[in-house]
Amino acid sequence: MCMTIEEMRRKKKEFGYTYKQIAERTNLPLGTVQKVLCGQVESPRYATLAALEKLFRQKNGAEAGSPKEDEPEVSEGSVRESDFFYDGSAGRRHTVREWLELPEEKRVELIDGRFFDMASPDNIHQMILLELAVQLKLCAEKHDCLVMIAPCGVQLDEDEYTMLEPDLFVLCGERKKQLEAACTVGAPDLVIEVLSPSTRSKDMHIKGRKYMNAGVREYWMIDPRNKKVLIDRFSPMEGEREPDVDVSLYGFHDRIPVGIAEGACEVDFEKIWKKIAFLYAE
Repeated sequence: MCMTIEEMRRKKKEFGYTYKQIAERTNLPLGTVQKVLCGQVESPRYATLAALEKLFRQKNGAEAGSPKEDEPEVSEGSVRESDFFYDGSAGRRHTVREWLELPEEKRVELIDGRFFDMASPDNIHQMILLELAVQLKLCAEKHDCLVMIAPCGVQLDEDEYTMLEPDLFVLCGERKKQLEAACTVGAPDLVIEVLSPSTRSKDMHIKGRKYMNAGVREYWMIDPRNKKVLIDRFSPMEGEREPDVDVSLYGFHDRIPVGIAEGACEVDFEKIWKKIAFLYAE
Protein backbone atom coordinates (compact mmCIF):
# COMPACT_ATOMS: atom_id res chain seq x y z
CA MET A 1 0.00 0.00 0.00
CA CYS A 2 1.64 3.25 -1.14
CA MET A 3 -0.77 5.99 -0.07
CA THR A 4 -0.74 7.03 3.59
CA ILE A 5 -3.85 7.89 5.61
CA GLU A 6 -2.73 11.52 5.67
CA GLU A 7 -2.50 11.53 1.86
CA MET A 8 -5.98 10.05 1.66
CA ARG A 9 -7.30 12.80 3.90
CA ARG A 10 -5.76 15.40 1.62
CA LYS A 11 -7.35 13.72 -1.41
CA LYS A 12 -10.68 13.64 0.38
CA LYS A 13 -10.48 17.40 0.88
CA GLU A 14 -9.26 17.95 -2.69
CA PHE A 15 -12.12 15.98 -4.24
CA GLY A 16 -14.67 17.43 -1.84
CA TYR A 17 -15.96 14.02 -0.75
CA THR A 18 -18.09 13.45 2.32
CA TYR A 19 -17.60 10.27 4.34
CA LYS A 20 -20.95 9.02 3.06
CA GLN A 21 -19.88 9.44 -0.57
CA ILE A 22 -16.62 7.62 0.06
CA ALA A 23 -18.50 4.74 1.66
CA GLU A 24 -20.90 4.52 -1.29
CA ARG A 25 -18.10 4.59 -3.87
CA THR A 26 -15.93 1.99 -2.12
CA ASN A 27 -18.73 -0.27 -0.77
CA LEU A 28 -17.24 0.09 2.72
CA PRO A 29 -19.29 0.62 5.90
CA LEU A 30 -19.62 4.32 6.71
CA GLY A 31 -18.36 3.76 10.25
CA THR A 32 -15.23 2.04 8.93
CA VAL A 33 -14.49 4.92 6.54
CA GLN A 34 -14.86 7.48 9.33
CA LYS A 35 -12.65 5.58 11.76
CA VAL A 36 -9.87 4.87 9.25
CA LEU A 37 -9.67 8.40 7.86
CA CYS A 38 -9.84 9.93 11.34
CA GLY A 39 -6.94 7.77 12.50
CA GLN A 40 -8.99 5.77 15.01
CA VAL A 41 -7.91 2.37 13.62
CA GLU A 42 -4.27 1.49 14.28
CA SER A 43 -4.04 -1.33 11.71
CA PRO A 44 -6.77 -1.06 9.05
CA ARG A 45 -7.40 -4.13 6.94
CA TYR A 46 -5.52 -4.35 3.65
CA ALA A 47 -8.75 -4.69 1.68
CA THR A 48 -10.10 -1.52 3.31
CA LEU A 49 -6.98 0.49 2.47
CA ALA A 50 -6.91 -0.90 -1.06
CA ALA A 51 -10.51 0.18 -1.70
CA LEU A 52 -9.82 3.68 -0.36
CA GLU A 53 -6.60 4.04 -2.33
CA LYS A 54 -8.29 2.93 -5.54
CA LEU A 55 -10.82 5.73 -5.12
CA PHE A 56 -8.27 8.40 -4.21
CA ARG A 57 -5.93 7.38 -7.06
CA GLN A 58 -8.48 8.76 -9.51
CA LYS A 59 -7.06 11.75 -11.38
CA ASN A 60 -10.14 13.68 -10.37
CA GLY A 61 -13.43 13.07 -8.65
CA ALA A 62 -15.40 12.89 -11.90
CA GLU A 63 -14.60 9.22 -12.57
CA ALA A 64 -16.36 8.24 -9.37
CA GLY A 65 -19.14 10.77 -9.83
CA SER A 66 -18.72 14.44 -9.02
CA PRO A 67 -19.44 14.93 -5.32
CA LYS A 68 -20.09 18.61 -5.88
CA GLU A 69 -22.90 17.93 -8.34
CA ASP A 70 -24.69 14.96 -6.79
CA GLU A 71 -24.43 15.90 -3.11
CA PRO A 72 -27.92 16.60 -1.78
CA GLU A 73 -28.83 19.89 -0.22
CA VAL A 74 -28.72 20.08 3.56
CA SER A 75 -32.05 19.31 5.18
CA GLU A 76 -33.24 17.88 8.46
CA GLY A 77 -32.08 14.50 7.24
CA SER A 78 -28.54 15.37 6.20
CA VAL A 79 -25.48 17.14 7.53
CA ARG A 80 -22.52 18.69 5.75
CA GLU A 81 -19.20 18.30 7.49
CA SER A 82 -18.70 22.06 7.67
CA ASP A 83 -21.93 22.69 9.58
CA PHE A 84 -21.92 23.75 13.22
CA PHE A 85 -18.16 24.31 13.49
CA TYR A 86 -17.05 26.54 16.34
CA ASP A 87 -13.44 26.44 15.16
CA GLY A 88 -12.72 24.90 11.78
CA SER A 89 -8.93 25.25 11.85
CA ALA A 90 -8.05 23.54 8.58
CA GLY A 91 -5.68 20.61 8.70
CA ARG A 92 -5.51 20.31 12.49
CA ARG A 93 -7.41 18.15 14.95
CA HIS A 94 -8.28 19.62 18.32
CA THR A 95 -7.82 17.53 21.46
CA VAL A 96 -9.57 16.86 24.74
CA ARG A 97 -6.91 18.96 26.47
CA GLU A 98 -7.93 21.96 24.34
CA TRP A 99 -11.58 21.27 25.11
CA LEU A 100 -10.81 21.31 28.83
CA GLU A 101 -8.97 24.63 28.47
CA LEU A 102 -11.86 26.46 26.79
CA PRO A 103 -13.54 29.29 28.76
CA GLU A 104 -16.28 27.96 31.04
CA GLU A 105 -18.91 30.10 29.33
CA LYS A 106 -18.09 28.53 25.93
CA ARG A 107 -20.04 25.28 25.59
CA VAL A 108 -18.89 23.16 22.67
CA GLU A 109 -18.52 19.49 21.88
CA LEU A 110 -15.43 17.90 20.39
CA ILE A 111 -16.15 15.37 17.66
CA ASP A 112 -13.29 13.67 15.82
CA GLY A 113 -10.99 16.60 16.51
CA ARG A 114 -13.44 19.38 15.58
CA PHE A 115 -15.38 21.76 17.81
CA PHE A 116 -19.15 22.06 17.46
CA ASP A 117 -21.17 24.84 19.06
CA MET A 118 -23.93 23.89 21.49
CA ALA A 119 -27.21 25.79 21.46
CA SER A 120 -28.57 27.30 24.67
CA PRO A 121 -31.57 25.16 25.73
CA ASP A 122 -35.05 26.67 25.95
CA ASN A 123 -37.57 26.06 28.73
CA ILE A 124 -39.32 23.19 26.95
CA HIS A 125 -35.97 21.42 26.53
CA GLN A 126 -35.10 21.85 30.20
CA MET A 127 -38.46 20.77 31.56
CA ILE A 128 -38.50 17.63 29.42
CA LEU A 129 -34.98 16.81 30.58
CA LEU A 130 -35.83 17.34 34.26
CA GLU A 131 -38.98 15.21 34.15
CA LEU A 132 -37.17 12.46 32.26
CA ALA A 133 -34.39 12.41 34.83
CA VAL A 134 -36.90 12.11 37.68
CA GLN A 135 -38.68 9.12 36.12
CA LEU A 136 -35.50 7.34 35.06
CA LYS A 137 -33.79 7.88 38.42
CA LEU A 138 -36.58 6.04 40.25
CA CYS A 139 -36.07 3.03 38.01
CA ALA A 140 -32.27 3.26 37.85
CA GLU A 141 -31.90 3.02 41.61
CA LYS A 142 -33.60 -0.39 41.52
CA HIS A 143 -31.42 -1.76 38.72
CA ASP A 144 -27.82 -0.85 39.57
CA CYS A 145 -27.82 2.13 37.20
CA LEU A 146 -26.80 5.77 37.44
CA VAL A 147 -28.51 8.71 35.68
CA MET A 148 -26.40 11.73 34.64
CA ILE A 149 -27.61 15.00 33.09
CA ALA A 150 -25.81 17.76 31.16
CA PRO A 151 -23.39 19.37 31.35
CA CYS A 152 -21.27 16.25 31.88
CA GLY A 153 -18.48 15.35 29.48
CA VAL A 154 -18.35 11.90 27.87
CA GLN A 155 -15.04 10.88 26.31
CA LEU A 156 -16.96 8.58 24.02
CA ASP A 157 -14.21 6.92 21.99
CA GLU A 158 -11.71 6.87 24.89
CA ASP A 159 -9.29 8.85 22.71
CA GLU A 160 -8.05 12.45 22.63
CA TYR A 161 -10.36 13.68 19.88
CA THR A 162 -13.96 13.31 21.07
CA MET A 163 -15.77 14.75 24.09
CA LEU A 164 -19.56 14.96 23.98
CA GLU A 165 -22.13 16.39 26.39
CA PRO A 166 -25.33 14.34 26.03
CA ASP A 167 -28.45 15.87 27.55
CA LEU A 168 -28.92 12.74 29.65
CA PHE A 169 -27.17 9.38 29.86
CA VAL A 170 -27.38 6.22 31.92
CA LEU A 171 -24.59 3.93 33.11
CA CYS A 172 -25.41 0.45 34.42
CA GLY A 173 -23.42 -2.29 36.15
CA GLU A 174 -19.76 -2.37 35.14
CA ARG A 175 -20.13 0.75 33.00
CA LYS A 176 -20.60 2.84 36.15
CA LYS A 177 -16.84 2.40 36.65
CA GLN A 178 -16.34 4.64 33.59
CA LEU A 179 -17.48 7.62 35.67
CA GLU A 180 -14.53 9.74 36.77
CA ALA A 181 -14.33 13.10 38.54
CA ALA A 182 -13.78 15.10 35.33
CA CYS A 183 -15.86 13.12 32.84
CA THR A 184 -17.10 9.69 31.79
CA VAL A 185 -14.61 7.65 29.77
CA GLY A 186 -16.40 5.24 27.43
CA ALA A 187 -19.89 4.65 26.04
CA PRO A 188 -23.00 4.91 28.26
CA ASP A 189 -25.73 2.28 28.05
CA LEU A 190 -28.46 4.80 27.23
CA VAL A 191 -28.16 8.31 25.75
CA ILE A 192 -30.99 10.85 25.39
CA GLU A 193 -30.81 14.06 23.37
CA VAL A 194 -33.58 16.69 23.26
CA LEU A 195 -33.44 18.10 19.73
CA SER A 196 -33.33 21.81 18.98
CA PRO A 197 -33.63 23.47 15.55
CA SER A 198 -29.95 24.46 15.43
CA THR A 199 -28.51 21.09 16.49
CA ARG A 200 -31.18 18.73 15.20
CA SER A 201 -29.23 17.30 12.28
CA LYS A 202 -25.98 17.05 14.26
CA ASP A 203 -27.69 15.15 17.08
CA MET A 204 -29.58 12.80 14.76
CA HIS A 205 -26.80 11.98 12.32
CA ILE A 206 -23.28 12.89 13.41
CA LYS A 207 -23.76 12.12 17.11
CA GLY A 208 -26.17 9.27 16.43
CA ARG A 209 -23.55 7.43 14.39
CA LYS A 210 -20.87 8.18 16.97
CA TYR A 211 -23.04 6.68 19.70
CA MET A 212 -23.77 3.60 17.60
CA ASN A 213 -20.14 2.94 16.71
CA ALA A 214 -18.91 3.54 20.26
CA GLY A 215 -21.15 0.85 21.76
CA VAL A 216 -24.12 2.80 23.16
CA ARG A 217 -26.99 0.33 23.48
CA GLU A 218 -29.93 2.70 23.13
CA TYR A 219 -30.34 6.26 21.82
CA TRP A 220 -33.43 8.43 22.34
CA MET A 221 -33.99 11.55 20.19
CA ILE A 222 -36.79 13.68 21.62
CA ASP A 223 -38.35 16.10 19.14
CA PRO A 224 -40.32 18.79 21.03
CA ARG A 225 -41.38 20.56 17.84
CA ASN A 226 -43.16 17.50 16.40
CA LYS A 227 -43.94 15.91 19.79
CA LYS A 228 -42.20 12.67 18.83
CA VAL A 229 -39.62 10.38 20.40
CA LEU A 230 -37.40 8.43 17.99
CA ILE A 231 -35.46 5.57 19.54
CA ASP A 232 -32.57 3.60 18.04
CA ARG A 233 -31.68 0.35 19.79
CA PHE A 234 -28.35 -1.05 18.62
CA SER A 235 -27.20 -4.65 18.48
CA PRO A 236 -23.64 -5.38 19.72
CA MET A 237 -20.88 -4.59 17.22
CA GLU A 238 -19.14 -7.55 15.56
CA GLY A 239 -15.75 -6.66 14.07
CA GLU A 240 -16.09 -3.94 11.45
CA ARG A 241 -19.73 -4.76 10.69
CA GLU A 242 -22.05 -1.97 11.76
CA PRO A 243 -24.64 -2.85 14.41
CA ASP A 244 -28.20 -3.64 13.43
CA VAL A 245 -30.62 -0.87 14.43
CA ASP A 246 -34.13 -1.40 15.77
CA VAL A 247 -36.01 1.88 15.26
CA SER A 248 -39.16 2.83 17.20
CA LEU A 249 -41.28 5.97 17.09
CA TYR A 250 -43.50 7.21 19.94
CA GLY A 251 -45.64 10.24 20.71
CA PHE A 252 -45.84 12.54 23.72
CA HIS A 253 -48.84 10.62 25.10
CA ASP A 254 -47.22 7.17 25.08
CA ARG A 255 -45.67 4.98 27.72
CA ILE A 256 -42.19 4.27 26.37
CA PRO A 257 -40.29 1.12 27.39
CA VAL A 258 -36.61 1.50 28.25
CA GLY A 259 -34.89 -1.14 26.14
CA ILE A 260 -31.82 -1.58 28.35
CA ALA A 261 -34.15 -2.43 31.26
CA GLU A 262 -35.72 -5.31 29.28
CA GLY A 263 -39.27 -4.37 30.20
CA ALA A 264 -38.62 -3.50 33.84
CA CYS A 265 -38.78 0.24 33.28
CA GLU A 266 -40.77 2.67 31.16
CA VAL A 267 -41.24 6.41 30.81
CA ASP A 268 -44.77 7.78 31.02
CA PHE A 269 -44.54 10.64 28.54
CA GLU A 270 -48.15 11.61 29.19
CA LYS A 271 -47.02 12.85 32.62
CA ILE A 272 -44.27 14.90 31.01
CA TRP A 273 -46.67 16.32 28.44
CA LYS A 274 -49.06 17.50 31.16
CA LYS A 275 -46.20 19.44 32.76
CA ILE A 276 -45.11 21.20 29.55
CA ALA A 277 -48.34 21.55 27.52
CA PHE A 278 -48.92 25.14 28.71
CA LEU A 279 -45.66 26.18 26.98
CA TYR A 280 -47.19 25.22 23.63
CA ALA A 281 -50.23 27.46 24.06
CA GLU A 282 -50.43 30.23 21.47
